[in-house]
Amino acid sequence: MGMVCTLKRVSGAEVKEIAATPEAAVALLDDDADSEYPLEDVRLPGCLGLFLRMTPIKIQQVAQRPEREIPAAAVIDPDRFEIEKVWDVINYLLTGTATDGDLPASFLVNGGTELDVEDDDTHLRLLTPQQVDEIDQYLQSLTLDDLRARVDVGDMVKARVLTKPKGNDGSGKQAEFVNGVLKELEQLKTFIAGTREKSNGLVVMLS
Repeated sequence: MGMVCTLKRVSGAEVKEIAATPEAAVALLDDDADSEYPLEDVRLPGCLGLFLRMTPIKIQQVAQRPEREIPAAAVIDPDRFEIEKVWDVINYLLTGTATDGDLPASFLVNGGTELDVEDDDTHLRLLTPQQVDEIDQYLQSLTLDDLRARVDVGDMVKARVLTKPKGNDGSGKQAEFVNGVLKELEQLKTFIAGTREKSNGLVVMLS
C-alpha cells in the first residue's frame, strides 16, 4: 500500500507524556536525518556577506568531509521496528483482513489511543504496557504452522494484499514472497516479546 508501519517502544513515563502531548510522539519517531550530515555556516564574500553578518540570517551547507573519510554507520535503534510495504499482509495473516480486524490481533491498524497530529498523512496510536502484554500473549500463541495455514492466495488477491500470479513462475514468486512475510512476522513477534519484557508501551505509526 506504499505506507510504512513503524513501532517504537516507549517507557511508562513516556506513555504518560505522549498521552498528554501527542506531538511528543512525532518528535520521538523523527528520523533526524540531518544528524548524519553535519552542517557548517557559509560566509559569503563582498557586500552581501557583510550585510548578512549584520543580520540574524544564517546560510548553511552540508559540511565537506575530509578526503577518504568513511561516513559513520547509521545507528540502529533496537527499540524501533519498521515494516515496509507488507504490514497489510501481516495484518491479513493475523486478522483475515487487510486493514481491519479485532484486537489484539489487529494492533498494527487499530486499538490503543489515537493521537491527533497536524500531518494528515501520519496516523499515530499509543499502546500501553498492559495492551502490549495482551498482544504478546496472542502472538506467542501462534506457531509458524498456524500462520502458514492462514495463507489463502485467492482470498489474499481479493483482499488486495497479493497480486494475481502472472506467467508460469507466478506461483513460485508468491510462495517466496509469503515466506519473506512470515519471516518478518516472526521478527515482529520477537520485538513485541522484548517490549513486554521491558514493560514498555508502543507508539504505532502508519505514514
